[in-house]
This record gives sequence, structure tokens and C-alpha cells, in this order.
Amino acid sequence: MSESVQAPVTVSPARIEKHGSLLVAGVSQVYKLGDDFTPLWDELNQKASPAMLDILAVTQYIGVCTQPSTDGFVRYTAGILVDDRASAHKLGLELPASTYAVVEVTGPISRSIPAGFESFEREFFPSHPQYRPLGGLEVYGRGDMQAADYTMELWVPLLEVPASA
Repeated sequence: MSESVQAPVTVSPARIEKHGSLLVAGVSQVYKLGDDFTPLWDELNQKASPAMLDILAVTQYIGVCTQPSTDGFVRYTAGILVDDRASAHKLGLELPASTYAVVEVTGPISRSIPAGFESFEREFFPSHPQYRPLGGLEVYGRGDMQAADYTMELWVPLLEVPASA
């Protein structure tokens, strides 16, 4: 197969879900929007050994990105969901209960994550003017993240804005 022929990325229609607070243990850094966050995931994997992940019963990896600042910077956290506050210890981040716009994306993450977040801007927010985004979460699935059939979800926390008078 030619390298220029790639399996299509699919993005589900957005749905709105409410979730309670989430506790994320991880590592954070400020980046310029569009930078590669991979080194932060490498740092998390160095700090969180497989044995530690087993002890914490980790089943979910999650990336948390703040809304970009006016000068184009974001705080990104590479992390894992945990149930016990003590487990997060020094690496904790608590996300408050929120309403999220959620899409499921299928395809290699290098293409599916940008396509998913673009779908929020192109489709969800124009048809839901009562909401503004407050950042984004990458909720990773299991499997080969570069595979054509890799599936994960993208969550955008929503701020409800008053209707214009």
C-alpha cells in the first residue's frame, strides 16, 4: 500500500455528558499550542512504573489541556485517573464536576486527536452557541495508538454562557 493512502479517521457526532469530579495523578508543563506533548508522557512513564500502576489499579490514561491563553500557551497534564487522593500525592490534579461535549475518534492519534478537536470547532460549538470550551481531555483507550482502528474519546468541558439580551 502506498504511504500516501491512509485509512480515514472517523469522528462520532458529539454528545453531552455530565461527570463528577475526576482526580488525575500526573505531570504538567506549559507548552506553546501545537507543541509535541510526547516528552511529558515519557516523563510520566519514567515516574510511574508498571508495578506502581498495578498497585494503583490504573485503568485509564488521560491528557488534560487548558484553554489556550491569549498568547497561545496551554498547560498540559499527562496523567492517570485515580480513586484515592493519597494515591495522587504530589502529582495530583482535581477536575471539578462538569458537563462535557464528548466525541469518539478512531484512527492513529497523530491524526484522530486533531480531527476530533477540529470537529468541536467546526460542528459542535456553532450549533451550540450557549457553550464555550474550557480546555480539553484526551481519554485514551487500550491498544496500539497508531493503528487505524484505535479508538479513544475527546472530552471538552463546557461553560454555559448567558443568552444575549
